[in-house]
Formats: sequence, structure tokens, C-alpha cells
Amino acid sequence: MNWQEAAKRLADEVTAAAPQWHEAVSNTPRHHLIPHWWERVPNSPTEEWDLVSPSPLSEEHLSAVYRDETLVTRVGPDHADDAKPGERAKGSPTSSSTLPGLVVSMLHRLDLEPGKRTLDVGTGSGYSAALLSRRIGEQHVTSIDVDPYLVSAATQRLADFGQHPRMEAVDATGTLPDSAYDRIIATVSVRPIPETWLRSLRTGGKLVTTIAHTALLITANMGPDGVARGWVQPDPATFMETRRQADYPPKLQAQYLRSDSQTEGHD
Repeated sequence: MNWQEAAKRLADEVTAAAPQWHEAVSNTPRHHLIPHWWERVPNSPTEEWDLVSPSPLSEEHLSAVYRDETLVTRVGPDHADDAKPGERAKGSPTSSSTLPGLVVSMLHRLDLEPGKRTLDVGTGSGYSAALLSRRIGEQHVTSIDVDPYLVSAATQRLADFGQHPRMEAVDATGTLPDSAYDRIIATVSVRPIPETWLRSLRTGGKLVTTIAHTALLITANMGPDGVARGWVQPDPATFMETRRQADYPPKLQAQYLRSDSQTEGHD
């Protein structure tokens, strides 16, 4: 099995309700964006993770990255890219590549069309930025993350297969790279929705995000009166909360350990 066959199989699975995204999923090399990841050690007395670093394009690699599953790429301050074979990480996830089905579902809710200026909050591995670039054009995509390494790695990997969206390392809760977007998708959770997001969303614009400390996935439209009105989606999802440093404060660690039983991600 080659990666194109694996990607098409994934697209067949996750885009049944969003066929306009089939082409993007089929032609996005997720394996190139996730060469290494962490896998939780079963029944470990502490929160421990083993490094998974398969041979590129091996059956193990393709089978893992083209499943509809979240892959944890960073634990605490330790990114899998920097780990050595046999090394273990300890702590809670701080970045992951969200399961593709959830990413597609959120993108589908944005009612995206080519040319819509879109902000992707939570670069992570770069997968959602890749799908967006493929569907609406890279020149209309801006992807941001608080972690400079994640932005740098994703920028290089996207460029390796010809995609060059705008990538910025910024605090998503602060000043945004631009002041006007047609769409905003966030694969990190917030509470409340940052004022800068609402100010930068054009009239008629849409955003999709999750509310921190809940499993609420919401969609909102910006009205002509400058008020965003939204609704809770029927399928719950949890994401890592926005942060301003490499790791989360200690008081949040237990919360993210408990969230594993729900859909979680941070693309």
C-alpha cells in the first residue's frame, strides 16, 4: 500500500458527509507532517509515553497516520521530533495531530469556498492548514500557534510538498496577524472566545471552536450588528486549551488526563 492509497481510504471514511473535502484529504500527505509521535504506556504508574518513530513510508507508519485517530506529538515540553529511540516522556499532551474526521467535520461546518480568508488557530502538525490550502488556496490561509517550533516544523514540511500558507508564532488570545477573516477554525479550546477573534471576523463570517473545560463544540455567525450568534453542535469534542508557554500550569494536568475518554486534539 502506498500513501496515496492510504489517504484515499481515509478520505472515503471521513468525508462521507463532507464530499467537497474528499480531494483535499486524498492528496494531503499526513505521513510527512507526522514522522514521529508519542504513545501512552499502558498502566504506567505515572503519565509516561513511548516514542514511536517508524521507518518513513513503512506499513507501520502509513497504517498509523492514515487512521482516523489523534496522534500525540508533544508531551509537556518534549516534542517527539527531538526524542531519541527508546526515550520516554512524562506528563500531559501539549500538542497532537487531531483525528482527521474531527478536522473535516469542523471544516465542513465553516461552509468554505475557494477564496475565503481563513484563520487556522492551533497549527500543530500543520494538517488542517494543509487541507485548507488544498481546498481554498494557500494565499487565503493563515495558521497560528503559540509554539515557535511547531510553526517552524509545519512551515518546512508543508513547503516540502509545495504548500506555503502564511504561518505565524503568536498567542492566539492576543493580537492576530490580520484584522479581517471570513472564517476562523480553532483546534484549541478557549473560554471565553477571545475578543480579537470576534473583532476580526467579518460580517457574515463564521467560526468553529470548542469551549474550554467542556465538550461543547460551537459554530457561530457574525451578524451585521457586530454580534456573533452561535449554537452547540450535537457531536461533542474536547481540545487542549490555549496556553502561553511550552507546558500547561500544574493545576491543569489532571484535567487533560481525564479528557482522554473523549475526542481530543490539537492539530
